[in-house]
Amino acid sequence: MTDDTSTAPATITMLIERANLGDGEALNAIFAALYPELHGLARSRLRRNAPFTLLDTTALLHESYLRLVKLGELKVESRGHFLAYAARTMRSIVVDFARQRLADRRGGGKPHVELFTSIRK
Repeated sequence: MTDDTSTAPATITMLIERANLGDGEALNAIFAALYPELHGLARSRLRRNAPFTLLDTTALLHESYLRLVKLGELKVESRGHFLAYAARTMRSIVVDFARQRLADRRGGGKPHVELFTSIRK
């Protein structure tokens, strides 16, 4: 991203248009250009849900990137729409990790073992 902030919105808009057409490199460039803002979003998401997930800010940001790349298709209209979409993706990741952690605490799908308390002679 350049130091001239007046060109940044136009650049992001062009990258979004390219990403909407399936250009993976444009998606990479959007993430690079908006990395500080996305990092802030990730920090905010984790601050609200700290006890339920073991993710750190960078891990959440990278996981959201992987989900968006795996999706393979981006359909957003603007920088704000992209940031909102990324925030929803991050929230989904936090919820998934929290559910998994709570499931693991309840046994994580392992078979239940019946305990016998009576003593046999």
